Formats: sequence, C-alpha cells, structure tokens
Amino acid sequence: MSLSSILSIARSALLTHQKAQDVTGHNIANAYTEGYTRQRLRIQAALPLATPWGTVGRGVTELGVERLRDRYLDATYRYEAANLGRSDTLRTLLTRVESVFGEPSENGLGAALDAFFNAFSELASDPSSSAARTLVQSAGRTLVRQFNSYASGIAQARSDAIVRLRSAAEEVTALASQIAQLNAQILASGGIANSAPDLADQRDRSIDRLAQLAAVRVIENDNGTVSVVAGDTLLVDAGNARGVAVQASGSGFQLVIDGNVTFAPGGGELAGLLEFIDARAPDIASRLDTLAGAIVTAVN
Repeated sequence: MSLSSILSIARSALLTHQKAQDVTGHNIANAYTEGYTRQRLRIQAALPLATPWGTVGRGVTELGVERLRDRYLDATYRYEAANLGRSDTLRTLLTRVESVFGEPSENGLGAALDAFFNAFSELASDPSSSAARTLVQSAGRTLVRQFNSYASGIAQARSDAIVRLRSAAEEVTALASQIAQLNAQILASGGIANSAPDLADQRDRSIDRLAQLAAVRVIENDNGTVSVVAGDTLLVDAGNARGVAVQASGSGFQLVIDGNVTFAPGGGELAGLLEFIDARAPDIASRLDTLAGAIVTAVN
C-alpha cells in the first residue's frame, strides 16, 4: 500500500470520527430538549480496492445520521394518545355538567324536590292554611328556577364545547400544514439519502400532537416524506395538506374536509367533543326535560 493510500485512509477516518463526535456533542446539547431523538452516525468500511494481489481496504465511510427511534412505539403511543384524548375530553366536559347539578348537596335538585313535596304534604294536612299554600308556591318557584338553572348550565357547557371544537379543528388544519411544510423541507434536504433528523423530530412532534386530536396513521414514503391518515381520511400527502372545518348538521355538528367531505376523526379530542355536543349533552338535557315533565304531570 502506497503512502498516499495510507494518508487517504487516515484522512477519511479522522473526518468520519470527527463527524461522529459532532453528533455525540449534538446529543448531549439536546439532552433536555423536548421531543428530541438521540442520533447516531452510521459508519461502515469503505469499498475495498481490487488489486492483482487481492483486495485492499480503503478505510471508513459514513452513511448519514440516523435517529434511534422505534416506529412500533410511535404507532402505539399515537393510538393510545387518541384514546386518551377522547376519554379525557369527555371526562372534563361531563365533570363540568356534574358540577352544574351539584349533587349531593343541600342546594341540589334532590333537596329542592324534597322541599316541594314536603310543602304539599303540609298543605294536605291543612288545605285551608294560607301559610301552607304560600310555602307550596315558594317551593314550586324554587324548583322551577333549579330546573332552568340546570338547563342553562347544560346549554352553556355545550356552547363552550362547540367553541372548543372549532378551535381544535383549526389546530388540526395548522398541524397538517406544518407536517406538509416539514415534508417539503426534508425532501429538499435530500430526503432519505441525506437525512434531516432534527426536521424529522419537529415533524414527529406535530404528528404526536395531531394524534391527541384525532386517530392517526403514519405512512412513511421512500423519499423520506410521510403521509398522515386521520380517522378515515388522508389529511397529509407529502407536501400537500387538507384543512378541517366545523359545519352545522341538523341539530348537531360535523367535521368536513375541503368544504364538503365528511371527516370522522375516529378518536382524540375531536371525537370526544363531537360525542358530547351531539349525543351526551342533548341526552342529559332530554332526561332533565323528561323529569320535569313527569313532575308536572304528577302535580297536576
């Protein structure tokens, strides 16, 4: 082996391992960076040189920087994030409705009903008593105010959920646009051949947040970009993103893409909000109306 070959091997080794040290330093500097994925320089032996006396090694070469990330764990996290997003959203909204009723409490519906029927019991004992009649009227007004207060509280909770639904839809649109832009930047940097791990980390953070809003599946493309399926709809395709909007539908609401395609989120905060707005809140209000109607019928 000639002196120039030996120097060439030494040069490639120094440059490659210097880059490996740079990657290590980058990892240390970002040890506490949220969403950062540890990186590693892929190294392999350079193609040997064929000579009449056999092959001769030519040192080391690097294949690019890769992220030490598990795709299976990513998919599992995003699946569970969507389940948590739906459940946690419903829990928060139903807890608010529960606080509207304030049961058990001395000022709750149970206490108001007891006072109302106790007043009737006293009136039945002495029908000619003006005080007993006044007590029945007062208890009835209190019960009516209680029902109206509950109905208003449920309606306000639903109204606030609608505002939150619109905000979440806007966030989904913004995240989809971010993912598409990052796809374009990764592709411009050389795609999978010349990886851009820091850009890929930003993209994964956006996808992780999107998974909290709707059920998502990520399809990795050969050029380093990804496509994102949210619910049952292709939301991001490489550098192209689609927007999500809220649209009134009968007595409820629905999500649409491109202005006319119905979008079913399949999970996440969007699914929890839609379930509360279209099913849970109306059902609670209907049960309250049924109870009020039953009391009116019984009293009359």
